[in-house]
Amino acid sequence: MVCVAHNLNLLRKLADEVMIMYNGEIVELNKTKELFENPQHNYTKFLIKAENYNLTRNDFLKY
Repeated sequence: MVCVAHNLNLLRKLADEVMIMYNGEIVELNKTKELFENPQHNYTKFLIKAENYNLTRNDFLKY
C-alpha cells in the first residue's frame, strides 16, 4: 500500500518504510525507525524538525 501524507508523525506510526521527496525527486528512502532516528538528507532533517515545532524564521528561509 502507498500512503501519501504530510504528517510525519502519522507515517511514523503506520509505515514500515518512508520515502521523502523534494522538488519531485526522491531524496531519502529508508525503514521508518532508521529514517527518524538517523535522517541523512538535509530536507528530511528539516521536516522532522518542523514536526516537532522547533523551527525559527531562519529555518524557513533556507528552503
